[in-house]
Amino acid sequence: MRQHPVRAAAASHGRSITTHNEFCFPHSQVVPLFRQRDVITVNDDVLTQVRQLLLAQRWAAVASLRDDGGPAAAFVAYVTEPGFNGILLHISRLAAHTRNLLQRPALALAISEPDTGRGDPQLLARITIQGSVSVIPRGTPDYRAARECYLAKLPDAEQLFGFEDFVL
Repeated sequence: MRQHPVRAAAASHGRSITTHNEFCFPHSQVVPLFRQRDVITVNDDVLTQVRQLLLAQRWAAVASLRDDGGPAAAFVAYVTEPGFNGILLHISRLAAHTRNLLQRPALALAISEPDTGRGDPQLLARITIQGSVSVIPRGTPDYRAARECYLAKLPDAEQLFGFEDFVL
């Protein structure tokens, strides 16, 4: 399942998120990442920190909407696509969050640096990405490329690609 980022929010070192389409890191202004689907220029240092966080982690909280419109959350493994063009999720249709996403593709993905148990957890670097998902059809060149990308970062997930209930 490919997540298409629509807007993102991130924070670190005690800066709080002010809206869902802004993020901030230390020594930077709160900056909108996306505006009406057009990417705007942001500070290179901030982009470097966002890229580092996305690449350093592989486990995220995903939020979806249930049938009754209420929120649902789960944890998922993820991989960023080359050039940060999207985020790949390989998830089972047996899971409630996957069924939610297949019916209503809007989601939020929250990623944080690990909590070591020391200091204030509010100071951890973190990012929230909102977007929509689309399933990559099996047997297509896009699927093969996405599978290769996913397994390059998460090689232990290879057996899951043999299960028919998983979608990418």
